[in-house]
Amino acid sequence: MFTTRQDKSLGILTERFVQLLKDAPDGVLDLKAAAEYLRVGQKRRIYDITNVLEGIGLIEKRSKNCVQWKGASPATNSPEIQAKLTQLTDEINHLKHLESKMDAYKQQIEQSLVNVTEDPDNQPYVYLTHQDLCAIFEGKTSLVIKAPHGTRLEVPIPDEHESYYSDGGRRVQYQVHLRSASAPITVLVINQEDADVAEGGDAAGGGGGMRVVPVSGQIDEIIDQERQQQQQHLAAEAAAAAAAAANSGEDAADDGQPDGVGGDSSQQAETGGSGPSRRNQEFPFVLREEESLHTLFDA
Repeated sequence: MFTTRQDKSLGILTERFVQLLKDAPDGVLDLKAAAEYLRVGQKRRIYDITNVLEGIGLIEKRSKNCVQWKGASPATNSPEIQAKLTQLTDEINHLKHLESKMDAYKQQIEQSLVNVTEDPDNQPYVYLTHQDLCAIFEGKTSLVIKAPHGTRLEVPIPDEHESYYSDGGRRVQYQVHLRSASAPITVLVINQEDADVAEGGDAAGGGGGMRVVPVSGQIDEIIDQERQQQQQHLAAEAAAAAAAAANSGEDAADDGQPDGVGGDSSQQAETGGSGPSRRNQEFPFVLREEESLHTLFDA
């Protein structure tokens, strides 16, 4: 109920203004034209109405002097519109139900994966075979990299001159930069041809699958071979120096021999040299039989 004449006139003006909005094309109304049509002497009254309608979400500003009606219109109350609204509401509820079921399935699958991977009985089978890697990256160059913590990997954007053309098309050649300040980086190229041999059953073990592992079992053999080669090299140098001294008639005493010749060289050859031990250095990785890939990263 209107208490004053001014309130009553403002309420009537609001009703007429809302009707103008509903009748306007696309619900867009120019406020200047509305003020002239409604014969409002003070435009402030129109702005008071628009502020209230905008505050309750019935209109929105399209420009400085234009507003658009967002409320319902007589056309929205037709049976067709109501039926469509009911259909869309049912579809939304159905989709929400499906979404809830999918979330539940996803959670079950994730938990199943956790159970499988954390089961101690499955740990011996947590690996990829050589054939698996080659099948996943068929026709591509594949590398296995073992790098210490803190290693930086960079793939710079190639320049135009680093591109080359193959089969009539331009191909970009990328480079991968690995930098480690603490320890060496080990890189293994996955050989596609070895996988084909293993699949054919010609590899050792009847084609049971080649796997990537460190050659820790061959480290002592490699050290012994290098030590023998070093001893042979030192012995050859000592013999050549002794022969040269004999030919020149010089004294063969220890104090007359050059550094690193004679007794010192023999002692050095026997001890295997004074160089750093290879036992504390990084060794390459090869493809061996009946081992697992995770030992490469656990080593």
